[in-house]
Amino acid sequence: MKPEQTTAEHSFVNNQCLLVGSSAARYWIWDGIRAIDYLLTRPEVDVERIGVTGHSGGGLKQPIWLRFA
Repeated sequence: MKPEQTTAEHSFVNNQCLLVGSSAARYWIWDGIRAIDYLLTRPEVDVERIGVTGHSGGGLKQPIWLRFA
């Protein structure tokens, strides 16, 4: 498999996090939760109808964000 056909960029970030006892997922999840928190502060957002969708990695993170937001 050619390097440009892999997800090496994901592994690169996560491997650095693992060296210090953390995980890249921790930061991605935190960013998503904070984004939802920000949207909830906006006057033009109906907090009763907020939703999240995603594709690929975003689709994987979506249920986690909604669970912890």
